[in-house]
Amino acid sequence: MKRQITQELRAIYPYAKSRSGDFTQSLMELGAVVCIPNGSPKCEICPLSFLCKSNQNNTKTELPVKTKKKPRKKEDKTVFILIFEDKVAVRKRKAEGLLGGLWEFPNVEGEQTSKQAKEQLKEWQISGIKLTKGIVKKHIFTHIEWHMTSYLVVCENCNDDFMWVSKSTLADEVALPTAFKMFCELF
Repeated sequence: MKRQITQELRAIYPYAKSRSGDFTQSLMELGAVVCIPNGSPKCEICPLSFLCKSNQNNTKTELPVKTKKKPRKKEDKTVFILIFEDKVAVRKRKAEGLLGGLWEFPNVEGEQTSKQAKEQLKEWQISGIKLTKGIVKKHIFTHIEWHMTSYLVVCENCNDDFMWVSKSTLADEVALPTAFKMFCELF
């Protein structure tokens, strides 16, 4: 459709470069003021209604045809707020993909039970003095929706796989994406 319209516009576009911008502006103005993208077109005041195929075929309320947006993919995540002494664990995300290369609190796919969370801590070689279920948050991207459950863990040890930062360092030097920033209220 775009190719077809481009060819049709080439046939009527003015040759003088100085007038091409005016012509383009007038088409945009016509589309915004007369054809009205999200309303009823005003064909009765349109200076080009006699040329308009949509007006001639009485299909003006059916155009433009918009493709339906795909529903957002929903993903569950479990976020761990790991506290050791006066520091919290963060890590960098992989360079590729969503939020690539940015900082995050350690997290895993899926919503984990307390038992599963304790198993995850063992995998990370972290001993928890206290494991408390935290807040549940939702973060919406354009194409993905994260449903995020959290655990606040007061740790007996720290793991070198994570960077352990103070609250002030986290606030001043570590740029957390909004999806993870909302868990800062836990500590």
